[in-house]
Amino acid sequence: MKLYMCLSLLFLFICSCTTTKQLSMEPYKAKIPELRFDYEKNGVWIPVWGHGGDYFILGEVKKFRVKTHKNAGNCQIRVVDGDNDVTKDCNNDSEIIIDLGKFGDSPKEASVLGFSLATEKLGIQQGFFYPKMEVIREDLPVDYKCPYQAKTKNLSVCTRPATFDLSLKVKIESNKLGELKFKYKCDNSSLEDQTISITDSGEKIFTISSGAPTYCVVFFGLRQDKKPDGTYNIVKSRDIRIRFYDETYIPLPIPVVTSLGENKWEICAPEEYQAYSINGKDKENSLFTSDCVKYNGPYFEMDAWDSLGRFSWAKEDCVSRGKFFLNCQRNKFSFYQEAQPFVMNYLNDVCRNDLSCAKEHYKDVLRDPKMIEAIKEWDSSILYKE
Repeated sequence: MKLYMCLSLLFLFICSCTTTKQLSMEPYKAKIPELRFDYEKNGVWIPVWGHGGDYFILGEVKKFRVKTHKNAGNCQIRVVDGDNDVTKDCNNDSEIIIDLGKFGDSPKEASVLGFSLATEKLGIQQGFFYPKMEVIREDLPVDYKCPYQAKTKNLSVCTRPATFDLSLKVKIESNKLGELKFKYKCDNSSLEDQTISITDSGEKIFTISSGAPTYCVVFFGLRQDKKPDGTYNIVKSRDIRIRFYDETYIPLPIPVVTSLGENKWEICAPEEYQAYSINGKDKENSLFTSDCVKYNGPYFEMDAWDSLGRFSWAKEDCVSRGKFFLNCQRNKFSFYQEAQPFVMNYLNDVCRNDLSCAKEHYKDVLRDPKMIEAIKEWDSSILYKE
C-alpha cells in the first residue's frame, strides 16, 4: 500500500521527485468544473461535484452552500447567472451560503449559474448549476460514459475529456411509430439538428466530438402519438449538459479508501493534499503522500485540495441490503490511478528513465489506440487486455 501510493500517475521510475501536480495544469485553465457545492431543494441540501441541475417552480428558494476550507487563506466567491452578479468574501470559512432569493424573482431565469471560488492557498475552482422551470417530461433512457455524471429526473450532466468521441445510446422502449429529435449546441459552434424516423423499439447511437474544451447542451426528444394535424407529441426527453475539459489535465488523485470492518475506514493520500476535510469538518494539517487517517462511522465524505487548485473526493454512503449496496456515489476519476501502470510502461519503454523525454512524450500516451478506446468507454480494464 505504501509503495503504491508513492507512485505518481505518470512516472513510476521517478516517483520520488515528480508528482501529477508538476505535470498538470490549473483546473480553471483546463475548463473542468470541480467546485464542491450543494443546492437547497424542499429543505434538503443536495450535493454537487462540479456541476448539476434540477427542476424548480415559482417561489422555491434559490440557495446554495459552497464548500471551501478555513485554511485556504484569503478567499472570495463570485456567482453569476445573468440577473445576479454576487461577490462575497469567505476568509477562514469552511462553507459559504449564497442566497439569491427565489425562483421567479427575476423576469427571466438564467439557464446557467456560474460559480468561481478563488483562494490564496488552494487555487481556483469553478462550478455550474442548471435550473429548469419547465414541464417535466418522462425520462428518455440514454446511456453514456463520463468520469462524472449525475441525473435529476430527465436532466443529466457529464464531465468528459475533450478530443475523444462521446457515444450516446438512446433506448426506444415502445414499438409505436414516431420520430427521434437530436439537437446539440456547443460554445463557438453551430447548432446540430437531426430528426430520424422510429418504426419500432431498439437502440439508436449518436456521437459527439469535441476538438477542444467546451460546453455543450444536448437534447433528445421522442415524438409519438400522432395528432390530427399529422405532427407528433414529445412523450419522452432527455437534456444533457456536457463540460469537455482539456484532455491533458491530470486530476488530483482520489483518496484511497480501505474498509477495516463494519463502519471503520482507513483513508490515505496517494499524493500530497494541501488541505482536507471529513464530513464537512476541516482538518488543520496537510496530508503528505502515503499519510493515512482512520475514521469510524457509517458515512463519510472526504474532500481534498492541493495548492494548484485541484480538488478530489471520496464518499462512502452505501445503504447495505444483504450483499447489495444501494445509493453509492463513486468518484470515477479513479480511472487515472487505474491507468497508471499502462502509462508507466509506455513512457518507460520510450524514454528509459529520462524525465525531459517523458514530459515531451506524455501526450503521446493519449493517442495510443488502447488508451483512446479506454477513455471512450471510460474503462481502464481495456488497457490491460491482450
